[in-house]
Amino acid sequence: MKLTRIRYRAGQAIRHLINQPDPAVDAALRELVPEEQWHLLARLAPADRVHLLTVHRELVRMNEQDPDLLRAALLHDVGKADEQGSVTLTHRILNVLLHTFAPSLPRRIARENGGWIAHGMYLTLQHPSLGAELVRLTGASERTCWLIEHHTDDTIRDDAHLNVLQMVDARE
Repeated sequence: MKLTRIRYRAGQAIRHLINQPDPAVDAALRELVPEEQWHLLARLAPADRVHLLTVHRELVRMNEQDPDLLRAALLHDVGKADEQGSVTLTHRILNVLLHTFAPSLPRRIARENGGWIAHGMYLTLQHPSLGAELVRLTGASERTCWLIEHHTDDTIRDDAHLNVLQMVDARE
């Protein structure tokens, strides 16, 4: 399991290093979400936008049709960026290392109004609830917001849509 997670994180790092804005990805996302939700997506790193579109497309390929699930797939990581900054590759690496070697440290470092590292760690840890609130403000359904808010919560086992979102999110 750890080796799989390391491979996934290494691939994610490479994608973040080489991924440049892709007009085709952005055009596809703009077709799938209303303008007020596109503005949330536009703040994200290009690799994050690719990830969101990939998760959505995989769910469609799996014949998932629930509109709340599909909307949550497109927006589940929007809390990783705000007016102050966004989660970068450095924050992601730091989060993985700290969770591995000093599990209590990420929460102690994270600060909403902290410096670059502290704020990035705050966004990393709080992105599900932050994203749910941002999406709620755009008029999304409560179900979509709930899926976003809980997409990293591994204690909920009895919601099929949440489980499939988590599964696809973890491998894409």
